Amino acid sequence: MPLTPEPGRRRYAASSPEAARAFLEEAYGSRLRMCAPAPPGAPYRLVHTDTGAFAGGEVDLPGRLHITSGPPGRLVVAVVRAGRAELRDGPDAYRLAAGQVFLGGRFGSARTARTEDIRLRTVAVPWALVRAAARQAGPLPAGGTVRFTGLLPLDAARADTWQRTAEFVHSTLLVPEAAASPLVCSGNRPGCWPRPP
Repeated sequence: MPLTPEPGRRRYAASSPEAARAFLEEAYGSRLRMCAPAPPGAPYRLVHTDTGAFAGGEVDLPGRLHITSGPPGRLVVAVVRAGRAELRDGPDAYRLAAGQVFLGGRFGSARTARTEDIRLRTVAVPWALVRAAARQAGPLPAGGTVRFTGLLPLDAARADTWQRTAEFVHSTLLVPEAAASPLVCSGNRPGCWPRPP
């Protein structure tokens, strides 16, 4: 069973794909089916933190897996830390490797994945917050919906923006004890600009 060492954070490690599936399903609010054609030599390791506004964590799924998932309850921004995956979203197929970022939760979209020794860092954002940010960027189309046309950002600049956003949310909100570059600091602390004379 998952341990709860502090409010909002759960950690899990086990060799059972069924237990890992149940953990992921609860954490990301999506129905999952997992099959392990090549059982892993190491345990699945999962960390999930939920702050209310954001959620996410670390997903370490060794071995080979076939995963089918329904649309999640939140937009999931995932950064591939290691391993590889092939995602299918309707007629579209995506091959992912370390360093790539993808939107793992297109609204209303189910998908399949074949993974091998995949490690992900994830940040999940409620759809209401995504819609609010989109409204600030400009008027929404009729019906007020946000629509993503694919799982990958359109270009390297947008991929970098998604990745920096995910890393910022992860390091400052989900894992506050992690080393993060401060946006504002005072005094002459190391890493801060000195005050003007």
